[in-house]
Amino acid sequence: MTTDFPSFHKNLISALILVILIPFCIGAQHKLPISRIDSVFNDVNQTGSPGCALLIIQNDEVVYSRGYGYANLDYEIPIDSGTVMYLGSVTKQFVAAAILKASLQGYLTLDDDIRKWIPEFPEYSNVISVSHLIYHTSGIRDELQLRAVANLPEDITRKEIIELLVRQKKLNFEPGEQELYSNGGYLLLIEILERATGMTMQAYLRQEFFKPLGMNSAGFGPYQGAIPQSSYGFVSVKDNFIRKAHVGNAPGVRMNISDLGRWMVALEGDNLSSKGFKDLQLQRGILNNGDTTDYAFGLNVMKQGGLPLISHGGAGMGYRTAMGIYPENNLAICTICNLSNLDAVQLNRRVSEILLEDELGPDEDAASYEKYRKPWPAPDGEPLKLSKEELTEFSGNYYAPELNVIFKVETEADFLKVGPEGWMRPMLATSKSDQFNSSRAWAQINFIRNEKGVITGFTMNIGRVNGLIMERISHSDYSNIAKYK
Repeated sequence: MTTDFPSFHKNLISALILVILIPFCIGAQHKLPISRIDSVFNDVNQTGSPGCALLIIQNDEVVYSRGYGYANLDYEIPIDSGTVMYLGSVTKQFVAAAILKASLQGYLTLDDDIRKWIPEFPEYSNVISVSHLIYHTSGIRDELQLRAVANLPEDITRKEIIELLVRQKKLNFEPGEQELYSNGGYLLLIEILERATGMTMQAYLRQEFFKPLGMNSAGFGPYQGAIPQSSYGFVSVKDNFIRKAHVGNAPGVRMNISDLGRWMVALEGDNLSSKGFKDLQLQRGILNNGDTTDYAFGLNVMKQGGLPLISHGGAGMGYRTAMGIYPENNLAICTICNLSNLDAVQLNRRVSEILLEDELGPDEDAASYEKYRKPWPAPDGEPLKLSKEELTEFSGNYYAPELNVIFKVETEADFLKVGPEGWMRPMLATSKSDQFNSSRAWAQINFIRNEKGVITGFTMNIGRVNGLIMERISHSDYSNIAKYK
């Protein structure tokens, strides 16, 4: 299916091609505060550093595009508007758009029980629908946090991740009761799309969106063979840039910033599909109590300083991404970085604050923004000093059936070390009996005792995963349980 674009969208495509050829000349003609914009990226705009690509669109026209830093440090290849990078969770709007279009084509419905398409999934007390996954209201635990706390390998396959989600005994909450960001839910949407249409997500996105929009650099999933102008993601460790591997099964969208600009213009202009598609995409979730969430189809629908904003951020494999559309201001800004230490969302907002400084008011939606950026729980109670002798009764081996890994609890000085071997973290006692929190508030554990007061296990909360079960086991049990491979 192709899309018939108005002439101004055809002009945009020509402008984007020009940006690729002359990435540093656009913008001056529009009297943008170039030096102030460039100063946002001063830290990475230097030789030998990974960096970012920036694209600014005003009234459907590219008015500025520039690369800062390098896409490939080995060959000193600079970032420009043609550099292909991973988008991280900005991928969610592509997945959600694919699900929405497939529903309009009759492949599935948004009200479908997800077990219609994934029958191996547990049957919880209430039905989880496709729309629950879209709006992060399913209660399904976040698969990235499950993998992190279990110290599972980065190259775990989608099949193995689904098996991990199937092993979960509980949801974070009943479907529709709350909104809590879940990468697990969106991974299931990918699986549902492929089972319902019989096409891979890559093929479906290519057919329905990428090809009609002329997004020639765009793809879904891992690199397959040589990709022109590809890049590497990096992490900075003690002033050294460490290259991150391209994970072979990465379920994410990759493209250059020019193609992301094409997508944003088509989204705002309601040219992704048939007319009215945008209105469906921007419908926000509704909780069981009737409250409306700020999350739509893979997009945050919110405000910044009183101005309507459609946005999302993403991270993964050393990349950080942010996109923002200000519909009342006919402005779109996107930033893609290949250094995980950078906060692309903040960089994007700083550029917006320069361009909209005369129109932005107090940021009343800062709390919503913080909720999106900081999923970790705050510690309950003040840290409590326990002696090593008092901590000894908690030490031992614990089996996590939902993760299929062994957790070790060891005493050290006045705190516990908790986690799978090779990824143990310090936990401090709180003022609440048998409760421990990590010093950085990434996790909380509550030990469980039987009627005789003997510790039999503990539960763990890690922000987007609540109530993980850990069962205390003897040394002989430990030797008989196969670790995750």
